Amino acid sequence: MKVQTKRVYEPATKADGYREDQITVERRDLGISGTKGWEERPGLAALIQAIEADEVEAVYVVHISRISRDQTLIDGLKFGELCKQHRVLIVMPT
Repeated sequence: MKVQTKRVYEPATKADGYREDQITVERRDLGISGTKGWEERPGLAALIQAIEADEVEAVYVVHISRISRDQTLIDGLKFGELCKQHRVLIVMPT
């Protein structure tokens, strides 16, 4: 999975000017459904903490559903609002 994940984010992050030492690939939630809340997803919980601490500039996701698949979209909207408040970009491949 490491290679596949790296293939997805590496071209975009390099094009955006990020160095390898500035990139953290979160793997703790691999295999955990996007329908689960952040309480059940340690990687997402750590990301939220880092965003709240203003340690994150951008979040690159393979697909928006990796952040939230909540049927009501409440969790996804909350995450988007948190990113907006902390001036964090959400970047998805095209």
